[in-house]
Amino acid sequence: MSTIEEKIKSELDVLWSNCELLLITDYELLDSNKIENISKMVIQISTILVENSTHEEMESVLLNFCKQNDIFNKIYRWTGLNRKYLKPMASLQLSCYNTLIQKASGKLLACKQVMIPLLLLMLSLKPTDTRRTPHEVEFLYVNILYNISQRISNTYLLDLLSHDLYTPNEDFKIPRFTFFELLLFYTHKPGEIGDLARLAILTCLKFSIRNDPLNEFICHQTVACAIIAGGLSARYSSLPTTLVMNSEGWHTITKTDLENLPVLRAFLNCLSFCCNVMDCGNHLVNSRLTSLIHDGFLMSVLAPALNQSPIEAQIAALAYLDLSLRFISSEYLMEIFLKFLLTEAYDNKSIINLLISCMTSDSEKLAMVTIRLFQTMFDLNCEDVLFDLILKYLLPCNHILPNQKRIIKEMDFYCKSAIMFLYLIPASCIEAKKEDEEVSPLLPQKSSYSSTLMENKTDNSLQAKKKFSVDSNGSQNSFLSKDSYSSLGTFDLMEYLADARKIIMECKRACKCWSNAYDGMDVIIDNYSEKSSYTSNMVRTKSTISTKTNRSATNISINGEMCLGDARAECIGPFLNALFDKLEKMTENSFHLNLCLTSLVTRLACYPQPLLRSFLLNSNLVIQPGVRSLSQVMMPLHFST
Repeated sequence: MSTIEEKIKSELDVLWSNCELLLITDYELLDSNKIENISKMVIQISTILVENSTHEEMESVLLNFCKQNDIFNKIYRWTGLNRKYLKPMASLQLSCYNTLIQKASGKLLACKQVMIPLLLLMLSLKPTDTRRTPHEVEFLYVNILYNISQRISNTYLLDLLSHDLYTPNEDFKIPRFTFFELLLFYTHKPGEIGDLARLAILTCLKFSIRNDPLNEFICHQTVACAIIAGGLSARYSSLPTTLVMNSEGWHTITKTDLENLPVLRAFLNCLSFCCNVMDCGNHLVNSRLTSLIHDGFLMSVLAPALNQSPIEAQIAALAYLDLSLRFISSEYLMEIFLKFLLTEAYDNKSIINLLISCMTSDSEKLAMVTIRLFQTMFDLNCEDVLFDLILKYLLPCNHILPNQKRIIKEMDFYCKSAIMFLYLIPASCIEAKKEDEEVSPLLPQKSSYSSTLMENKTDNSLQAKKKFSVDSNGSQNSFLSKDSYSSLGTFDLMEYLADARKIIMECKRACKCWSNAYDGMDVIIDNYSEKSSYTSNMVRTKSTISTKTNRSATNISINGEMCLGDARAECIGPFLNALFDKLEKMTENSFHLNLCLTSLVTRLACYPQPLLRSFLLNSNLVIQPGVRSLSQVMMPLHFST
């Protein structure tokens, strides 16, 4: 043994001898000074252990010292016998252990005489319904668990913790991976303590992917998944059943609303944790968590909430669902939510049909919130969403005449669709504009939109070329005359066009991985495989999720025959029919509801799929008799007063 080793060993022996003398002092003779001396000596011993454990030549000396003297076990037992000083001594031990876990070598941590007393202390301090632990003690407690999780990859420590441990007399068994089960008590704890615990759980889940014993333990011997999924139901149940929003145009939960709803922020934190777990967990954890969230939250909590009879409660449930979809960052969790919305039923009524019926409700607030929810779903650029709501009804092309299929893929290079929508400006607005021009002769004279439309109709593409052009990327740019631009006042039209172009291009990029072009030429086979694209690879960037689908328009006629009678409505599907029903009442709707409707139609028009784009925008497409088109639905606007 070298001189340095002898010096360290001698110093430790002296400190422990003095400390042990105080530990055997009669209880009646103990006072605060003696407790303070014990604390100082324990801290000194811990400091020496930490500072020297990383030196290989010192490891054997330190390990022998811990094993021979069993210092941590003796301090733990002494603390249990002297309950009067439980709080200061427990804090002292936690503080020392925290430093050891952070900085000591793996071999020292894996020493049973160090780890067993620590785990016994942690078990004795674990939270219960009746015990209230001081914040500073609780923070140290969770910090130790966090530090263990950070060092769990150490071979020596992992080997020790992956087996059951027994006290020296073998009168008590400490189950394997006890530290992970203790972490679960703080899964849904608010504040920095909860954040630390959740981070530790995520660390363990990531490591379990490459460690079978820990993976098997988490999946089959703990209730981790049940606790994580159960938090969603518990947090959601604490949300207010109604939302009091004073704004007439309110239709979605904003950041300002969140600031006034701490319970909603807690729910979102829980949702965020579920996303993180699914992103870093292995397939066993994800499978178990998926099942629990579906059965325990979506079907048991959310579905009944969406079916509530009071309209105010239904509005709140839809707003919460919309916020959840905007907040979810995990493609796996998004998959569960979308599959629930598109395929599940509650009380013999499908969820998606329920949402469509809410959109046609006489309650404008309920309709606006539902429209916003649908827009959020379309913002995901998910093939399944657009397929189930719209494309599977348009794919057979029963909404158009048989000879019109070739027109579906035509590009509107001259923006005739824009001219069509400009024509829909109410005639009363055009007359009012003319009167303003007569009253203010100093203003430059401007031609009305309706006259522009008529000129284009008579002069065909020649006049259109003067108004519109196509850039090198094939996107449409509007070149308005100086007079037309000035008529918009302070509104920055060019900025609007730039934003619109950005949205269209992002949608186009997100749809590149879709399984079909949806250009009217897709081959549709009846009774196609029921395998859903929810299990296929999903590409997600920021808030964009795109899925590949192999589903067909099952139960939809593919023989090209014309729709007859009531079946004509089925040519475009219940969603578009409900949307058109609302659009037909634009003259009766409130301003805010019309804003929501036009926003939704605009979002649908951003999709590059020819089947949908042509149906909404191509004025040359001849629609089957009895089937409504967007221009037909909105034509009454032009004649409104």
